[in-house]
Amino acid sequence: MTKSDMNKKIAFLVPDLVMGGVTKILLYLLDELHTRYPDLKLDVWTLDSRIDTYFVDFFEKRNIALHISALPQKPDVLLKKIKYKICNPIRKIFRKWWLRNSISHQHYDILVDFHHFTFASYIKKIKVPKVAWIHISFPAFMADNKHALKYIKYYNKIVCLSKSFETDFKNEYPGYADKIMCIYNFIDKNKIINNANLPNHNGKYFCIVSRLDNDKDVATVITAFKIFQGGAPDAKLLVVGTGEQDKTLRLMAKGYPNINFVGKINEPYSIIKNAVANILSSYNEGFAMTLIESAVLGTLAISSNCKSGPSEILMNGNAGILFEPGNAYELAQIMDKVWFNKIDINKLITTATQNLERFSAHNNVKQIIDMFGKLYFEPAYSA
Repeated sequence: MTKSDMNKKIAFLVPDLVMGGVTKILLYLLDELHTRYPDLKLDVWTLDSRIDTYFVDFFEKRNIALHISALPQKPDVLLKKIKYKICNPIRKIFRKWWLRNSISHQHYDILVDFHHFTFASYIKKIKVPKVAWIHISFPAFMADNKHALKYIKYYNKIVCLSKSFETDFKNEYPGYADKIMCIYNFIDKNKIINNANLPNHNGKYFCIVSRLDNDKDVATVITAFKIFQGGAPDAKLLVVGTGEQDKTLRLMAKGYPNINFVGKINEPYSIIKNAVANILSSYNEGFAMTLIESAVLGTLAISSNCKSGPSEILMNGNAGILFEPGNAYELAQIMDKVWFNKIDINKLITTATQNLERFSAHNNVKQIIDMFGKLYFEPAYSA
């Protein structure tokens, strides 16, 4: 796509706008596209009407149109939940009709389903090129194999976040090998560095920045810290994030005052910067942004060796430390070695920081723009 083609209209579709990995990447991408290609018309569509003012301000400042579903969301009160369940089939029909017709009338050049195949049934009949952006690991993708096979055919391109995902996909679906491509998530180094100069917590600590849900397996980190802390009573663990496991994890940490839950922080860069190490313990990852943020801030990253991104980001253990998913004893031993400087931490950090160009906005936005340019001249897939 050349500069003269930059007046095209592209819509990004997301189920909701809640600050997390997917939303963070979307904002990075939109900001870069807006800055580098101001003539490109960008819109965002979401099914969730509950939008934080942070996102509203973000889109307004960049003249990005935000289209919000006017249909009611799932309520919290029991009686309303029952009514919602009874009416939900009708609601889904109207929502599909509303979205398909509304998008069709906008006459977009490209549609980007930025959340796997969430919008496939809504947009499959709209005759413009379509992209599906996959943010999950390949095992998680394969867990819903039938769903994937049903919708792959409607998309011109499928973007994944790691080379290992791309390889696994081609092996599993050779007939669709031409559709898959890897585009790494990218980072805004200057923003991360500039926002990491806030006051930090006192004392030495490990940190974990994560949603508190089952798949993120924060329980393994807490168990490992309990084992490790027996030999390092002054050590602390800061848990940054919220989620469905919040109460369970706090109960696990009861009686251990050095395990501190600090809640949700949209930009926890100062905590990562001043940590002894930043830990990721997931069973599955699409692409672990927190590991890249650690490298930018010069902090050691420790990660479970799960599918699909961590090993690739940490260069098979040369740019950070990998451990077996769910193995609290191995993680406790690693924490001990890091805390007491039994390994060459500086060598790992140096390797990580010297290999950040893979995740630069320049490289990855160029890939995205090239993809859009080719898609514009391809026939659309539709039902």
